[in-house]
Amino acid sequence: MSPRSASTALSIYRAPGVPSHADIAAQLNEEWDQRRSGPATWMSPAPSLAEVLVSIRFNPDQVLGGLISACQQGYDMAGRVIVQALLPKLILMSRAYPYPGVDHLLSALWLRIMRYPLERRPRSVAANLVLDAKKDVVAEARMLLAPPLEAYDEDYSAHSVLALARRFGLATEKSLQIMEKVYLEGWPSARVAQVFAISPAAVRRRCSDTISRLKANRHLFTDYAQAA
Repeated sequence: MSPRSASTALSIYRAPGVPSHADIAAQLNEEWDQRRSGPATWMSPAPSLAEVLVSIRFNPDQVLGGLISACQQGYDMAGRVIVQALLPKLILMSRAYPYPGVDHLLSALWLRIMRYPLERRPRSVAANLVLDAKKDVVAEARMLLAPPLEAYDEDYSAHSVLALARRFGLATEKSLQIMEKVYLEGWPSARVAQVFAISPAAVRRRCSDTISRLKANRHLFTDYAQAA
């Protein structure tokens, strides 16, 4: 696999459907167990990959720096050792928030490894990689946000708008569930797309179409408020 492409390099990390943290960890650990006894071919003499992984504990910045350099020179397995070393941190981070997911973090981590500036940032390498990966994923998610529901009517809360939309049958139940994740729970489109097994673009389209339908039926909200 080529380290030049995150989609290629990390293809083994994506389980079908919407993988859980445990699924991804199990898949990675199983794959690692099959490779750990292999040689670190970028070193001479070549220790095993498992030995390189263990050595990170004792001199993290130096070992991770060497692995980053080797990966940037085309040694894929050097990057794979970094992924295995940082996997627990990525899983903990993904559990703390609804987004980003560990699969997104893994992809972002690989890209960060490939362009990490060792000369400029030789210290705290592990923390830098993990935090930079999170920053990249969050920044990408902000570019994929659904249209604001507040644009419908400032007199109604998001919760009220969706409750009335359900009452009047202005959207399908799936669309309303999607909008609840986006507008009530604050999930970005990319994370909602994972849960509902659709694309981020489809999430934004459902939200936009429903908001347009709500605006077109504004009179229902007004009549309901007057009758209440």
